[in-house]
Amino acid sequence: MVQTYNLHLLTTKIFLMKLLKGILLIAVILLGVWVILAMMGPKEFSTSRSIVINASQSEVYKEVVDFNNWQAWSPWAKKDSTMVTTVQGEPGVSGEMSWTSAESGSGSQKCTEAIPYSSINTELAFDEWEGKSQANWTFEAVEGGTKATWSMNGGELPFMIRPVIMLLDQTAALEADYDAGLANLKEVVENAPKFNPEKEEMAAVFYIGKSRIGISIAELANGEAHGAAYGEIGAYMAENNVQMAGMPICITHAYNEGVMDLTFAMPVTDSLTVAESLMAGMIPAGKCLTTIHYGSYDSSAETWERFSDFIEENGIVPTHAPYEIYVNDPATVNDPSEIMTKIVFPI
Repeated sequence: MVQTYNLHLLTTKIFLMKLLKGILLIAVILLGVWVILAMMGPKEFSTSRSIVINASQSEVYKEVVDFNNWQAWSPWAKKDSTMVTTVQGEPGVSGEMSWTSAESGSGSQKCTEAIPYSSINTELAFDEWEGKSQANWTFEAVEGGTKATWSMNGGELPFMIRPVIMLLDQTAALEADYDAGLANLKEVVENAPKFNPEKEEMAAVFYIGKSRIGISIAELANGEAHGAAYGEIGAYMAENNVQMAGMPICITHAYNEGVMDLTFAMPVTDSLTVAESLMAGMIPAGKCLTTIHYGSYDSSAETWERFSDFIEENGIVPTHAPYEIYVNDPATVNDPSEIMTKIVFPI
């Protein structure tokens, strides 16, 4: 009986030893396969995808640099209904976007460099991953429009993680998302209203003006600077019986980082001598590009920017400082959207 028991025990031990050796052998083989796959797998998680968009560099750049616009074309926003996005800061290096999602996780993206119309660099952080990733955009003028390239580099992958990226084909999945996002971006930009100024022959304009050098945007808010200047000009014209020959204008001689050199002016019928605190001038007749901005004066900056971009991108050289004509009196309209400002670039 004892001998039989010992024989069974010995047999069991031998079986377990063989089983353990088998398991260890399988583990060694699997580890070896995993190491081979790691050697074959990508060293870093990165991609770069491009598309040609029938639009100017500035149009594409402005759509991308403002994180508020991403909801319209981001591939993840479109396929993940649980995603909630928050945007902070102004477009450019102060811009930051964060998101939470039950499906895709949470993270943030902030702009670290923005070179107008040329490139954008951002830094990505994911709550589920350690470290940072870099996402970059470039915009290149090519035949047919602008070549937009969207790249991402997640840095070097840990050696033993590389097979996961390869086996799950994560790079292909990321490329598919980038391709979808670029296709969405192309559709959004190409279907956006295009800026198309009118060509006009403008008559010469004589004026009495008040110059302000180095005036800030803050000083122009609510029309206070305009009101003071036109008040002084109007008082002089009334005192000297000088008649208006058109609606008020404002000439922009220089602009640099929110500081401008302006002349607030009132058109008159001919050149004349004015008080020492004022000036007399003339805008010559000639060809001009013009557009109408509808809305409050404080909201005209975007129209000015689009017009300036159009001038620069088309290699147009202005022959005189651009100016605004205040087509109607804001006191006579029922809604601020009815206020009309004509922006003129002599060419």
